[in-house]
Amino acid sequence: MKKFIFFLTIFFNVLCYAEDYSAIALMYHRFNEPEYQSTSISSEIFEKHLKHIKENGFKVLKLEDFVDILINKKKIPAKTLIITVDDAFRSFYDFGFPLLKKYDFPFSVFVSTASVSNNDSSDFMSWEMLKEIQQHKGMVFNHTVDHLSLVGLSDNMIIEQVTRASNELKSKLGVDNPKIFSYPYGESSERVEEILEKIGILAAFSQHSAPLNHDDSVFRLPRFSLNNQYGSLDRLKMIFKTKRLPIRNLTFTDSVTNKEEIKISFQSSMNLEKINCYINQGVDLIKNITKQKVKLKLKGLKPGQRHRLNCTIMINGSIYWFGKMVKRVN
Repeated sequence: MKKFIFFLTIFFNVLCYAEDYSAIALMYHRFNEPEYQSTSISSEIFEKHLKHIKENGFKVLKLEDFVDILINKKKIPAKTLIITVDDAFRSFYDFGFPLLKKYDFPFSVFVSTASVSNNDSSDFMSWEMLKEIQQHKGMVFNHTVDHLSLVGLSDNMIIEQVTRASNELKSKLGVDNPKIFSYPYGESSERVEEILEKIGILAAFSQHSAPLNHDDSVFRLPRFSLNNQYGSLDRLKMIFKTKRLPIRNLTFTDSVTNKEEIKISFQSSMNLEKINCYINQGVDLIKNITKQKVKLKLKGLKPGQRHRLNCTIMINGSIYWFGKMVKRVN
């Protein structure tokens, strides 16, 4: 009887993995600005991305429709994809936007309202340009007023940065209830997330990498960043093979710390013995991995620096992925 229950449990676990689709959110910034290698992508590579998406039957959703799926716990369709662009740089309007029109995909732009400019020499889009993209499946959402990291601001300053931007987007563009948000620099914390929820934000996107599904907090949604350094077509194809790593009992749930060293651990129903964990920015990562538990020690966290932790494991051709951002605040 025990053996039967064991195999039945395994069967239902496999069935859940098969039916519980993960969605992919892609994030872009600048276009054809090679001096910004970590945030810019060439038109040539970007068009390869869009062509691959079109030819392989991905379901590109409006951001607000996908957020509705998450909030109301609806089933995520297979091959669900969201295209987002942060900061509303002029180079997006000149080079990225025409390609999105060509391929007829919906997309979202997160705007810091103070940067919007009618100056022809500005790095940023004007209100008229933003109105134009709204006519071609473009949606505009909140990225604060001044593009300041919220984790270092007081509660009142956070509220001001977000509500002022919402009001300006509504008055300038007619955006009705622009309640989807992107954190400047991808930096959030549990305190910031609680404030956003209290003032009516429905969902917020960060910049750590991972596929997303119903296990995610809607106030800390991951996106894969694509640029000249990490934006080849092969990398995009790899991203499309990812699924969310099912985890439980995660320790250190926040995204900020004031310590030089922290410990993070989690468990999973999947075999974790071959998992690979890595972190950027020269932090020492000490790993203790068993079949169903990962224990990590991060040493050398530096004040003011943000770090992206990623853990991945390949199973039957799919890459199961856990991602997290950590910032030391002082």
